[in-house]
Amino acid sequence: MADSENGLGGAFEEARGRNDPAQLVKPETKTPNHIRPMNRKDNNRREALLRVKQFGIDHPLNPANPGVTALETSIAAVLTQIDTHSGDQDTGRGLASGGARDCQRIAKDLRAMMRRISDIGKTLDPEAFPGIAQQLRMPGNSYQVLETRARAFLEVVTPIKAAFIDRMMPATFDEDLKDLIDEFAAARERKHTGQAEQVGGTAGVGDAVRRGMRLARQLDAILKVAYAKNPSLLAAWKSAIKVKRDPVSEANAQTPPAPAPVAGGGAGI
Repeated sequence: MADSENGLGGAFEEARGRNDPAQLVKPETKTPNHIRPMNRKDNNRREALLRVKQFGIDHPLNPANPGVTALETSIAAVLTQIDTHSGDQDTGRGLASGGARDCQRIAKDLRAMMRRISDIGKTLDPEAFPGIAQQLRMPGNSYQVLETRARAFLEVVTPIKAAFIDRMMPATFDEDLKDLIDEFAAARERKHTGQAEQVGGTAGVGDAVRRGMRLARQLDAILKVAYAKNPSLLAAWKSAIKVKRDPVSEANAQTPPAPAPVAGGGAGI
């Protein structure tokens, strides 16, 4: 009778665990703002630097000016750095995203195996296996807690695996559990490595863009003098160096507040 009651209790708790949000592993898929792809402002500045570079190719000074040549060379180098860091952003983002998806998939399998182990632990004789039910409690809803508790499960069940095999667990269930833990840890490492690479790429892009704009402003001061008597080239240069701004969308436009309801004349509730 006791075994029957424990079996019903385990089934009820398993069903509750599937529906209780507190028992689910919280996915870590949201990308923080500081590791998102190149923002529009940086991208618009990069486009301006590309136009500056092309302008120098299309309209070289004659005779050449050493200062202008040095600035144009430095801007070209900065553009190469921006593209390199942007590639790091993209690579890191892909690695982090893949790691996050693997974490979700493996966490589901890991929790399912731990649930079976935990349910069996609750049915074991507490005199023969003192404290076993408490040691095999299911974890909370974070990946770190899940991994830590899974390792604790493995340490607890390894010396007494025969008791679980007698209750229909596979003969290699402890090895299977270890494999899942290792896969889960590797997936978490890939995710964090990707995020770190993406963060570094984001910081590198921002730094390179700012340096490039400082160089462009120095070049602007020189070319405004050089083209002072050539209005057409001066206008073309100003257009090239200008950082374009994205148009304000209707969704972002400020809307006037709604008029206050007329007292006593509203519709019925």
